[in-house]
Amino acid sequence: MYNERILQYEHETMGKEIRDLLYRYQGNIWLDSVGRSFDDREIYRIIVGNRTAEKKILFTGAIHGREYMTAKLLVKQTEHFLQYMCEGGNEDFDVAVHVIPMVNPDGAALCHRGIEGIRKKELKEKLLKIKEKEDFVRWKSNARGVDLNRNFDAFWKEYSCEKQKPSAEKYKGAYPESEVETKALTRLTRKEKFQATISYHSSGEVIYWDFGQQGKLREDTKKLAKVIGDTTGYEIIDGWDKIAPAGYKDWALLEMKIPSVTIEIGKGDSPLSENEFPEIWEKNKDIWKNILRIM
Repeated sequence: MYNERILQYEHETMGKEIRDLLYRYQGNIWLDSVGRSFDDREIYRIIVGNRTAEKKILFTGAIHGREYMTAKLLVKQTEHFLQYMCEGGNEDFDVAVHVIPMVNPDGAALCHRGIEGIRKKELKEKLLKIKEKEDFVRWKSNARGVDLNRNFDAFWKEYSCEKQKPSAEKYKGAYPESEVETKALTRLTRKEKFQATISYHSSGEVIYWDFGQQGKLREDTKKLAKVIGDTTGYEIIDGWDKIAPAGYKDWALLEMKIPSVTIEIGKGDSPLSENEFPEIWEKNKDIWKNILRIM
């Protein structure tokens, strides 16, 4: 049974909140889609700030289905930033802030509603064959059983994933960028040439930034991580050899040479309890402003 806590932040809920922001802040926020998931859901992209600015930054969330609280956080951060800019903020941030709150809407739908959250009959049939537990509450992968944050071309071949076939988590896919959601992110990143990317995950209250990068890229990434650490109080983790590769942050650093970090919010197991959100919000509400001040 999917309780009220689990049902509190679905893809549809997120869409309604974003449309409300579009109405309230017309001319200061823009919405489009970078693609559609395998189960035909929009992968929304929000832009706020100066849409035509040369400097661009990307925030992403919910690349893992059960981590949908990161989508809620990113939408609330969007609203908080719009309020600041439109209701008295005196800083001129000449930056376009791109936000993809929910990279994996199908995975989130499985967490929220179980198999009935999937629309396509063929996907339902395949998922019922590969599910490993009685329900999908802790489902991490997309609707094809691929862990999207292990599907990027950053030591993908070298990564010996625990699962060798579609699964709730830890299956890296048949080849890098095998999934439409992964392709949507890499296509956008190649096109926009961001100055920084920040990926929200849960949980652990830590910041990952190190992927063996060197020189200025290393210095800039560590500077970004320090600002986030100073703001949130989260621990900054050095080293990467013991951390599983092939994630979006890893690819952005290795292939695109973009300063990129992963932020893990919350303390409990995912999906995080709603009771954690007020503390998470207090620690993360000023992230955008503090990052933009160093760009």
